Amino acid sequence: KLILLDSLLQEIIKMMLHLLFWVLLSSSPSFGKISSISECLLGNGDDLDACHLSIAPNLRDVMKNGDATNGIAKVDPMKVDVLNFNMDDAGISIKAEYTDNVIKGMSDFTIKSFRTNTKRKLLFIELEVKQVTSTGKYDFDGTAAVVDLDRSTGDYEFELRDSTVVLVNKLVKEGNQVVLDDKPRLSIQVGTMKADMKNLFNGKAPNFAELIHKVINNDPDRFLEGFIPPLKQKLGTVIREYYRVAAAGVPVSLYGF
Repeated sequence: KLILLDSLLQEIIKMMLHLLFWVLLSSSPSFGKISSISECLLGNGDDLDACHLSIAPNLRDVMKNGDATNGIAKVDPMKVDVLNFNMDDAGISIKAEYTDNVIKGMSDFTIKSFRTNTKRKLLFIELEVKQVTSTGKYDFDGTAAVVDLDRSTGDYEFELRDSTVVLVNKLVKEGNQVVLDDKPRLSIQVGTMKADMKNLFNGKAPNFAELIHKVINNDPDRFLEGFIPPLKQKLGTVIREYYRVAAAGVPVSLYGF
């Protein structure tokens, strides 16, 4: 009888916890396509990082299709009006502007890490992205040594393969909830990169065009300097809004506040 009573009490407590969960969320945002960290914690104790991993897969769908319920816009494909690239090194001076940019593939990721540092109040997200492509128009101008090259315009495309994207956000307390700040840090470690500016310099300087492509493809970090700010802004906004909804109802004490 005591064993039966104990089992019954456990079931009653479990039902009360579920009821309390939904009462606490009654004034919270609708979850829409977003998984709930609070609901996950009911079956995982206080293991925040395990629950972070459990909500991550739904982020792919939100990045690709958005979430109208919570007003989150899609970011794959991502449209960026203007990107810039400048180089002034070893007698080569280049200024390029890329317009009508369409970036695809950011939602095709594998989660490598999704964890918190409660002492430093930071959230770390590390993604492995198989392939990212970008297409658009380029407007290129430059000099080699003292020779001015004709301005060149045309279509471009580039491809990143096997890249690691790391996003770091500060955790902040907003009322009775923990949210992400609006100043994320983003870095990209590129596996391989191939940039192709069609008909660069109109075929009049093929050797210099080949050199420019070699410089860019061999030093992707330099090229990506212009791409990271809009990626950080757009990707950071989606993840921040996603997390705001997912973390609704999670006790702030679990984050060390």
